[in-house]
Amino acid sequence: MSGRYKRYTGFEDGEGPEPDDKQRLRFQVELEFVQCLANPNYLNFLAQRGYFKEQSFINYLKYLLYWKEPDYARYLNLFGF
Repeated sequence: MSGRYKRYTGFEDGEGPEPDDKQRLRFQVELEFVQCLANPNYLNFLAQRGYFKEQSFINYLKYLLYWKEPDYARYLNLFGF
């Protein structure tokens, strides 16, 4: 398993570790979502629909704070290149 996927070695629904392809997809989806959060228009879209008032969404944003760690931050591309 690659070091960049090490975060996803936990168990889900009691089934055991996630398969590599599922981890890879989760990594890609969360990376894309974090990059979208750099867009003020997208943040406005979320705010207008009340997402920032939902505790489950706030908890998800807190979970995504792991992207601040250098091992993950190096994958962020906020400039569209």
